[in-house]
Amino acid sequence: MVVDDNETSLKILKELLVSFSFEVTTMLSGSEALTELELSTNTGSRPYDLIIIDMQMPHMDGIETSIKIKKI
Repeated sequence: MVVDDNETSLKILKELLVSFSFEVTTMLSGSEALTELELSTNTGSRPYDLIIIDMQMPHMDGIETSIKIKKI
């Protein structure tokens, strides 16, 4: 999963990771990422192996997002 509020950065990172054979989900905010992770956890889906998070996002930065992800 790649989390970034900048759509251009999301596109670039996704293309790079896909070129290395990763399956990539993109989210535009920390809250979107948390919702996705909670849903995947509740449905028993395979958790994400890697999450790349932008450090400087509005409303919820990368640190706050990471702390909340650890609590899921």
